[in-house]
Amino acid sequence: MLRSMTGFSRQEVDSPIGRLSLEIQSLNRKYLEVTVSLPKELFRFELLIRKWVSEKIYRGSVFVRVSIIFEEHDLDKLLPDTEVLKRLLASWTKKAKQMQLDPKQIDLEFILQQMRNFPIEQPIDEKNSEKLLKHALDSGMQSLIKMKEKEGQFLQKDLEKRLGYIEKLVKEIDQKRPVFVKNAQQKLTKKIGEWMHDPAYNEEKLLREVLLYAERHDITEEITRLFSHLEQCKKLFSEKQIVAGKKIEFLVQEMHREVNTLSAKSTELDCINAMISIKTELDRIKEQIQNIE
Repeated sequence: MLRSMTGFSRQEVDSPIGRLSLEIQSLNRKYLEVTVSLPKELFRFELLIRKWVSEKIYRGSVFVRVSIIFEEHDLDKLLPDTEVLKRLLASWTKKAKQMQLDPKQIDLEFILQQMRNFPIEQPIDEKNSEKLLKHALDSGMQSLIKMKEKEGQFLQKDLEKRLGYIEKLVKEIDQKRPVFVKNAQQKLTKKIGEWMHDPAYNEEKLLREVLLYAERHDITEEITRLFSHLEQCKKLFSEKQIVAGKKIEFLVQEMHREVNTLSAKSTELDCINAMISIKTELDRIKEQIQNIE
């Protein structure tokens, strides 16, 4: 089953420091790139989050944003301790008196300003926080992957339809190959007659021209390779492939190469028209592949 590279999920989970809100967004990109945005309380988990994401997503630009939604009871925990404030007030009032300054200047604003020089952070249970983050990320990734797989199903159906049409055209060319060979032989016979009346004619030149003409009009190898590439694409769809985008992209490039060779070799109108249609479908497939992980 193919996966799209685009998706979004959002999860919330309760934690001792507040309610964690986690959003994951995935967009198209040739390689994997993970960007993480965290509140300062959770900075220490950035590398872990990158690691967890890379274990489940293999291609695309993934943006993980974690924010904390504080409830009233959570805010009480974050406010400065009243006893600490009282001790600071008493200490600074004493200092002001010693320096013969007005103690009234030691107000709440002054105390809070001084607390910045002595930060007192709420202790975080690192092990428990890591466990909660992992749980939220796992749930979010599961939801994201479901969305990616759902969109991947639509992409796969579209690709199978286009590849089926290409296979039909290649089969038609293969069935008409005897006619193309016969027409080529007739043209070659006519050419030989013209060469034999050429004053510059010699046997070595004739043999060289015949071999070159035969090589230019033999499309057996290109047809065989096209069938092989189409079969490999079908196999990718039927197997449990997670990362198939790059493989399909390679096969499409190879099919483009074979079709270009066929176009250069063929002079038959039916074959030329079929090549134009195949190239058009391959170009559309190439665009779709940009959305596949």
